[in-house]
Amino acid sequence: MRDEASDRRLLPALFDRAQGWPFSEDEVPLSEGEAPDGNPFVVVEIDGREVVVAEKTAWAGDEEEAATPHRIVAFLAFTGVAVEDLSVLLKENLGTHGLPAWGLDDDGDLTLSVSVLVGPNVPLDIARRQLLVGIGLIAETVDKVLAAVSGDDDDDEGDGDGDENEGDESDESDESDEASPILARFLSAL
Repeated sequence: MRDEASDRRLLPALFDRAQGWPFSEDEVPLSEGEAPDGNPFVVVEIDGREVVVAEKTAWAGDEEEAATPHRIVAFLAFTGVAVEDLSVLLKENLGTHGLPAWGLDDDGDLTLSVSVLVGPNVPLDIARRQLLVGIGLIAETVDKVLAAVSGDDDDDEGDGDGDENEGDESDESDESDEASPILARFLSAL
């Protein structure tokens, strides 16, 4: 039922400098790995944040669906972070319309993810640029997520006591105009 074109793997090409990956290894370190299911993944390090990028070509459980399952997924998991108020994350999902989307994995760890639907007719450059923006959105949101799940609600409300170093860092990261040059290049890829 599936043709060869729908099975083409994009993951290696997305990060190939000869095929248009716009960053050097010094700017954005990459490392490759293999998931327990045998599928490859790439870890993209952007401003010290490690975002995992994988390619999915089948629905979980071999279900037949009308929509193509072929997608590139970027995600970040926060291990060991206690989620005290899920409504904060759900409200953020609504506010961003799921781009990126918050979730919990099977271990109960908080996750942040973006999916880019691809197929045989999607040009590599378009898929890559959508992925870059998605990774950028994840990286941009990390500080906000950590502040929300740490229970540091005072900083979110803007009264910042100024007594804690964490509050000072949170105040700096809330200024959206201060994206690093690398992050800015991710966010402006489209």
